[in-house]
Amino acid sequence: MPTDLVNLPSIQLRKVNEQAGIHYRGMRDAIMQSGPLDANTCELILIGCFAARGCERSFRVHALRGLKAGMSKEVLEQVVMIPMGAASPLAEVTKALTWLDEVAAEYAAGS
Repeated sequence: MPTDLVNLPSIQLRKVNEQAGIHYRGMRDAIMQSGPLDANTCELILIGCFAARGCERSFRVHALRGLKAGMSKEVLEQVVMIPMGAASPLAEVTKALTWLDEVAAEYAAGS
């Protein structure tokens, strides 16, 4: 599954209800920018959450953002594995690790 931004849920929401999509994106941006955490830390949290929930498209988009921001694949692997046993069952972790392998390969091929 290619990592593309066209299929992001927030973009799909905007297609159906532009105002809802704009406000959703604004809320997410405000949360990400309003606290003491830097952008990379916020991305790592999102990557871990998407992996734990099995949200493949969102995971792939944010994992690619992480790689583009200079995060190593090993850092992203650890973020995927940390919630194992607490918030993520082994099956979700291994799926997300597979997605990460695919995203990293796509990123390397495009670099």
